[in-house]
Amino acid sequence: MAILPEPAFLTYALAAGGGIKSGEPDIRKVTLAHGAVLLSFVEPPETPAIAASLWRAMEAKGFFITTDGCIFPHKYYWSSNEKGDQHSGHVRSIDFFVHRQRLQTGQNEFGWPANEQVSHLCHRENCVNPLHLTIEPQWCNLRRNFCGANGACSCGQQPACTQRFVTWNVFLEQVRHGKVGFISRQDEVLEVLSELRNAYKFKVRQKDHYRVEDEKRINRKARLAQGKIHQEQQTANLKRKVAKLEHKLATVEADKRGKDEQSDEESEQVPEPAANESAHKRKAPESEVAVGATLKKKKKRKHPPPPMIEGPAKA
Repeated sequence: MAILPEPAFLTYALAAGGGIKSGEPDIRKVTLAHGAVLLSFVEPPETPAIAASLWRAMEAKGFFITTDGCIFPHKYYWSSNEKGDQHSGHVRSIDFFVHRQRLQTGQNEFGWPANEQVSHLCHRENCVNPLHLTIEPQWCNLRRNFCGANGACSCGQQPACTQRFVTWNVFLEQVRHGKVGFISRQDEVLEVLSELRNAYKFKVRQKDHYRVEDEKRINRKARLAQGKIHQEQQTANLKRKVAKLEHKLATVEADKRGKDEQSDEESEQVPEPAANESAHKRKAPESEVAVGATLKKKKKRKHPPPPMIEGPAKA
C-alpha cells in the first residue's frame, strides 16, 4: 500500500493559522495539496437540515485519512484548535450520522458528571469517523483517558476503545516517525474504510470535482472586488468634487468678508466736518427752492399805476 509522505500532513497540522478566513476554494487547494481526499456521504434518513448543512460545509474541504481508519477534517474543525469552530468536526459527525439529542442531566446519584458527550474510541480528538465515535456520560468519557497501557482496552467501557490512549501531540510525533501513515488513492481509501462504507455509503470524488464551482466562485469574487474598486473610485471622485465646492464656497465667503471689512474701514476714516458739509449740501437745495418761491410771489404782486399829470388846457 502506497503511503503519502508523512511530513505533508505534519506540515499542515503544525502550520500557523487554522481559521477559515480564506475562501473554500483556497482551503480545498491547501488540503488537497497536503494529501486530503474528497469524500461525499449519502445523507442518512431523518438527518436535520442544520446538521446536514454543517457536515457538507466540512465535507467539501476534504479529509485526511490514516492507514488505521481515522478521518481528520480541515483543521478549522479540530477540537484541538483554539481558533476553530465551536461546532467541532466530531460533533458535526455525530449530528449528521446519528443525530441523537445528548442528555444534559448534570450529575448522577453518585455525584459523577453525567452530561452526555461525544467520546472518541480511537482517542484521537480530531477524528470524525462515525464508527470511532460514541455518545456516553462524561464520567465514562473521562474513564477512557489513559486506557490501554498494555496495548489493549483496559477501561472496561462499551463499546471498547480501538487503541491505546495518547495525546494529540504524541500522535503527531508518531506521524513524524512514520508510525502512522496517510492514504489518498481511491482503492486504498475504499479498502481502509470498507467497514465505514458498509454502514454509511460514500463516494471518493476526483480532486477536480469542485473545479467548475470553484471557478464560478473565483470569478464572482473577482467581480465583487472589481465592483468594490469601482465604487471606491466613485466615492473618491465625489469626495474630490465636494472638497472643490467647499473650497470655492469658502473662497467666496472670504472675499465677501474682506469687502465688508474694507467698507467698514472706509466709513470709519471719513472726518466729521466733511460729514457736516455733506449734510449742508444735502439741505441746500431746499433753501434754494424756498427762495425761488419767494421771488415768484414778488413777481406776481400788482403795483398801483402811476398818477396821471394833467398839462395846461389848450385854447
